[in-house]
Amino acid sequence: MKINITMKEELVKRIEEYAEENYTSKSGTISIAVNQYLNAQELGKNIKLLAVSMRKIADEGQVDDETLEKLQDFERFVKVLSGQ
Repeated sequence: MKINITMKEELVKRIEEYAEENYTSKSGTISIAVNQYLNAQELGKNIKLLAVSMRKIADEGQVDDETLEKLQDFERFVKVLSGQ
């Protein structure tokens, strides 16, 4: 899909340099960067959910259905990120 965006000139220059050095296009570079950023944001959110789930298990000594579902969601997310 084609989109129009506005960026600071220095950022565009950095993108152009990176793209040239890595034999890719500006669009490809931006797509990779945005995808990595979004994955990092989602990973951060999922790590927080994992920590809450683990704390709940430690406090209660058991795994309830809601916690198990959160752990399974995290496991699916990790599989997606790892390409499995």
